Amino acid sequence: MSDLTEAQTRLKDEFVRVRGSWNPMWDSVLRAVPEYFEAFLNFSSVPYRRGPLAPKTKELISIAVNAAMTHMYEPAVRAHIPMPCGWVPRGQRYRRS
Repeated sequence: MSDLTEAQTRLKDEFVRVRGSWNPMWDSVLRAVPEYFEAFLNFSSVPYRRGPLAPKTKELISIAVNAAMTHMYEPAVRAHIPMPCGWVPRGQRYRRS
């Protein structure tokens, strides 16, 4: 049984639908500040919803952004690295397009 509200579940499902995967690192953000998570979802999903880039290219760009010297967010780098290769970290789902 999930401890998410109906609205939080809707946001999580939309994230997975658009992005193709869910990383558990988002659970605490979704629970604590669902309004922030919704704004992040809307902003970060734009390239996934439209545009000419292939899914693999989008994931490679995500790796570069998360590994940049000004960002250096190692958990997100680890989350994106398997995606362009079609690898799925244990407990996550990935939809190839």
